[in-house]
Amino acid sequence: NLLLGIGKDAVPDASSNDFGGRGAWYQGLKLSLFDVSVPSAPTEVDSIIIGKRGTQSEALYDHHALAWLPATDQSPARLALPVRLHDRPGDNDWFDPARPNSYYDWTHTGLYLFEIDNSGVTPAGRMVVEEWSAETEYPYWWSDGGNGDRAVLLDGSVHYVHGAKVWSAAWETPEEFSGPE
Repeated sequence: NLLLGIGKDAVPDASSNDFGGRGAWYQGLKLSLFDVSVPSAPTEVDSIIIGKRGTQSEALYDHHALAWLPATDQSPARLALPVRLHDRPGDNDWFDPARPNSYYDWTHTGLYLFEIDNSGVTPAGRMVVEEWSAETEYPYWWSDGGNGDRAVLLDGSVHYVHGAKVWSAAWETPEEFSGPE
């Protein structure tokens, strides 16, 4: 009776003329868990917003980017989702955090892990494989990219394929990942 939605958070654009004034500015990545036990009246049980305007996930465009393990008697359902996080204030003169159309700069790329049960969506860790630094020569789109990111969840382990590299970790300790291999 649960349905997981993966999309974007949005804020209304009061000045929009689109669709009779119903325009909006998308923001960060949003996971929403819905109770659909009454199909005519779905209700949101829980939601998580990741990052700010500019944050992306390949899962928004390609269902193969998701990795999923159903719940068992011993553990809740598990989800792995590749994320290109944008949450640093823009590095330009026109950036204004009060404006919903302001893009945030890239922070890191990695695999975000979640556990899902009837009570909601719980972050379980992340495997960060690329990070911004002042010495970064190119923005994220010039790096290994993110196209084709995949994950494999196997028993108590998680494996993340990004670019031409593979990182691995125990589910319980994703920040202690090994790799790239």
